[in-house]
Amino acid sequence: MQAAGAGRAFLMGYSMGGFISMHVLLGHPELLRKVVIGGVGASYLDRAAAADAVSDPDRRTMIADALVEPDKNKISNPTARAFREFAEQDGKDRLALAAYMRGDRKTLQAAELARSTRPVLVVCGENDVLTGPPGPLAAAFADGRAVTVPKRDHMTTVGDKVYKQAVLDFLET
Repeated sequence: MQAAGAGRAFLMGYSMGGFISMHVLLGHPELLRKVVIGGVGASYLDRAAAADAVSDPDRRTMIADALVEPDKNKISNPTARAFREFAEQDGKDRLALAAYMRGDRKTLQAAELARSTRPVLVVCGENDVLTGPPGPLAAAFADGRAVTVPKRDHMTTVGDKVYKQAVLDFLET
């Protein structure tokens, strides 16, 4: 951004992109105006906050194994199977996703998030058992807001019109 001469920007990331957005926000707040973190919720700070918390290293390993499994009919876990189905869509790279799932993650603590002064919107689906509700993560930011998208899970929230409208409203204010 600096090399391109870009001014402060809006940043939006979903799921993996949400994790990355938090790190950009804390590492380079001067580059950002507002940040939207989608598909990352309460389980980021507390694994017990979501039934199938993707923040759990063992769960990420299971998902990574499913992504590289040659015979997808052998994948019995519903969470792992959902990730496999997602990763098989056009334009997706399931080996890259598997590598990401196996990689180490530096989890930011609530006290670190609280130091951010940029407005942050956290959006999750009502039925997102991978990340849980958005409220606790949004509350960790000094200027955090939460939106729950009704009747959506982790894989279906990002395309929902409620999600899109919440983002537009947040960026316009």
